Amino acid sequence: MSPAKAPRLNWRIFLLALGTFALGTDAFVIAGILPQLAAGLDVGIEAAGQVVSAYSLTYAFGAPLIAAAVSRWRRGQVVIAGLAMFTVANLLSAPVLLALLPMLMWSTGYFAVYIYLAPMLASWTSSDHLAELLLVFGLGCLAGNRMGGWLADRYGPFRPILVCAAGGALSQALLAMSPHSAFALASLLVAWGVCSWANFAPQQSGLLSIEPDHGPLVLSLNNSMNYLGSALGAAVGALTISATSVTYLPFAGGALYLAAVLALLVSRRWR
Repeated sequence: MSPAKAPRLNWRIFLLALGTFALGTDAFVIAGILPQLAAGLDVGIEAAGQVVSAYSLTYAFGAPLIAAAVSRWRRGQVVIAGLAMFTVANLLSAPVLLALLPMLMWSTGYFAVYIYLAPMLASWTSSDHLAELLLVFGLGCLAGNRMGGWLADRYGPFRPILVCAAGGALSQALLAMSPHSAFALASLLVAWGVCSWANFAPQQSGLLSIEPDHGPLVLSLNNSMNYLGSALGAAVGALTISATSVTYLPFAGGALYLAAVLALLVSRRWR
């Protein structure tokens, strides 16, 4: 009689071990990087060391409260939610990644509308004007791209990005609510194009000012945010059309432009 085979170890155990390793690293790595942390925050090492106090106190008081709050959740849901919050908090604690959030929000809002621009315009005006409207939009983008470098050189990165994001939100609101004559649409498309594409140079300038020694890396991350926003924007636009109609796309785009404004202000506060 052959001995019974031992049950296989569930592969989920390895995922839990990996998550525990990540959490433990985050908790204890501070001892090895405290001088760099203090230098990055421009404080003394005694002040930087207090992040351990903040972490430990949050854990001590938060653990029983959160355990009680999620007592009816499935354990898998609790683990996933906790790791998601852990990931987001770490991303937000990094200045470069925090500075990339405006680009992600802006890009998502831009592509949520741009990808469906032709059917949106066709719902408002005659298809005879579609080619001309797309042309003037492209000219606005070209002008904005040309202006972006000049704005960054003259005013620095923060104010141009803020104005462009706010202008993008305003142009989306006006697109949704203004009379949809060919002239009005052309004017708003030019404004939207200028605001959207004038953002690139100031955004890149701002990232390079944060990490001047890692320029290629931060610029590649900026491009990643742009393409990630393209993917998310296509999904947001599709969901908006499914839930409402193509004419409501500017509301979704405008909300995301406002989110870019908020992300910019938050990143400015904590850099």
